[in-house]
Amino acid sequence: MQKQKGTSTLTGIIIILVEIVILFGGVFTYQYFALKQIKFPVASPSLSAQQILNKPFPLAGEPTTNQTANTNPTNETFNIGNHEILIRIVNKNIEITDENSGALIQKIPLNEDIFNWNSNPQIKDVVSSDNDINFDGYKDLQVLTFIPADNPGIFDFYIYDPSTGKFEKDPVLQNLVDPVFDATAKTISTDMSGGCVGMVSSRKIFSFINGGYALTQDEEKHCCPDNIMNDGNPRITIDKYNDGKIVSTKQEACPPQQ
Repeated sequence: MQKQKGTSTLTGIIIILVEIVILFGGVFTYQYFALKQIKFPVASPSLSAQQILNKPFPLAGEPTTNQTANTNPTNETFNIGNHEILIRIVNKNIEITDENSGALIQKIPLNEDIFNWNSNPQIKDVVSSDNDINFDGYKDLQVLTFIPADNPGIFDFYIYDPSTGKFEKDPVLQNLVDPVFDATAKTISTDMSGGCVGMVSSRKIFSFINGGYALTQDEEKHCCPDNIMNDGNPRITIDKYNDGKIVSTKQEACPPQQ
């Protein structure tokens, strides 16, 4: 009877140990296969440690950015005429190719300073193909050239030439600070703050006239009382242009200081 009791006790202990092994084995197996399905973010030179920590990552079955059509951050495609154009950054150049044939159309060099700001910029960081700024039915390019410390980006515009199939740098629309395109007014305006909490600034307006852009208004604000540039005469000066020449100048008093 004592031997049977000991045998039963031993059998019970073995059964409990087997159940524990099965339980923990199941948990570890679940964690192993479940965690394998999660794609954790990989460190990138263009991301800080805190950005990497805050970066969301997709769970199993969710599409990643590169898996979603037409949202690849490294390139962009759009139709122009009868061609589908692929734009991407290659060796610090904007490389433009025919999407179907793969033929190279042209390269536009990028400013080295852009890569000091971001070693691996996305295509949307440096190129915009959203607008047809000369109203000929073809998309044109707005290309980042520089990022100053105290202003938004500086841009050049490239106009699509259907006769060559290439984008040509516009001779007027260069080095524009934070340009804003107004399709209704047919203007591109640019604003630059020079300091003194916005009391020293510049605003230019370029108008689309006779098939091209020309500077039509240049507004300079020098309203900082302590600014030597004012020569004791804080003012707002508005110059209006016609055919590249000043046709009128107007000065206004600065708004009262708060």
